Amino acid sequence: MHLACRRPSVVTVVLALIVLVQFYKYHFTATVHGRFVALESNGGRIGNQLFHLCSGYAISRAIGRRHYIRTLDIGVFHIAKHIQKIEAIFPRMKDTFVVMEVGDEYRVPFAQKGGMMSCCEYEDPKRLENRSEQFLVLEMQYAQNVRYFEHMLPEIRHLLEFSDDVKRRGSEKLLGPKHNKEEHSRPKRIRQLDVCSHPPLRLHQTTSGH
Repeated sequence: MHLACRRPSVVTVVLALIVLVQFYKYHFTATVHGRFVALESNGGRIGNQLFHLCSGYAISRAIGRRHYIRTLDIGVFHIAKHIQKIEAIFPRMKDTFVVMEVGDEYRVPFAQKGGMMSCCEYEDPKRLENRSEQFLVLEMQYAQNVRYFEHMLPEIRHLLEFSDDVKRRGSEKLLGPKHNKEEHSRPKRIRQLDVCSHPPLRLHQTTSGH
C-alpha cells in the first residue's frame, strides 16, 4: 500500500526534473552573432592544448573568424583544467578563443592524410575564407604544424608572455626572493613550443601537404 502511494510522487519528481533541465537549457541558450571556427577537440595535456590554441587562433585570423573550443570533455578526458592553467600562465590567451557548445555546426575535412585526420599535415586555410556557415568545425587533430602561425610569430610571442605571478615565482626559484624584490626579471624568449604528449613534434619534421 505504501509503495503504491509513493509511485505517483516519484513520477512527479522525475517529470519536474526533466522540465527543470529543459528550462535551464532554454534559459541559458544565447544567440551568437559572427562567424566561428573550431578544430576537432583532443584529449591531450597542456602542450597539445597550447598548440591547438595557437594554430586555431592563426587559422581563425586567416579566414576572418573567431576561434572557439567545442567542448571541454572528450570521452574520458576533461581538458578544462589544462585550459585554465594556460589562461593562468599566459593570460593574454584568454582573448583568443571562446568555449561554447553549438548545435548547428558544419564539419569540413581539413589537412587530412589518406582521408584520415592527421596531427601534423598542413593545408592553406584560405580555401575556407568564403564559406557562409556560421560555425565551421575542421576535422583535424592537434594541428601541430608551425606553418599555421610562423608568419605571425611576434604576435604569438606577445600572447605567450608569462603572467606577473609566474614571472615572480620563476624569479624566486632562479634568483631567490631577495633579488626578485630588487629587480623584476623578464621571461626569456620562448624558443619552441613543447608538445607534452602524443605525438612528439620536431620542427624539421613537419610535413607539408595539399
